[in-house]
Amino acid sequence: MARVVDWIKDHPDRPVTAVEDFQLQVEHTLDLQGRDLALFVDATASGHAPVVLHRVQPAVDFSFSTHSLSPPALLQAFVTLDRGTPPTAFSLAARGHSFSLGHSLSEQAAQSLEEAWVLLERMLESPSSKAWEELCAPDASPPHHAHSADEPPPPAP
Repeated sequence: MARVVDWIKDHPDRPVTAVEDFQLQVEHTLDLQGRDLALFVDATASGHAPVVLHRVQPAVDFSFSTHSLSPPALLQAFVTLDRGTPPTAFSLAARGHSFSLGHSLSEQAAQSLEEAWVLLERMLESPSSKAWEELCAPDASPPHHAHSADEPPPPAP
């Protein structure tokens, strides 16, 4: 996140805002109000590509009933809460390799993070849905968001 903050400071003429949080909550719909574009950045444990960029559409999923929301569920909450049309949204996923507590960043994950930063810089230089759409991998499927509507929710503890 420090790189993004530094980029924003170095480009005061660009209308870029960064919001860092551990989990998406329904309150984040307020951060989306009045925005033209939104980018969700996260690590992913699925897929083979080190970095995947794809478009995110509003969608109902079971994450709404848990402690956090997926990006599609957050966009759907934006619509459901009658906040208007959500901004055009994208997800940038960097491939992680070990998510165990106490483990340091692996060499592969560090490389994925560097590739994500290079792509993010290109995106920040051309902040438009058309430009970002052109950067999306044509055959990339969105990363799996836990508790999607096509699978049952996890059993209650």
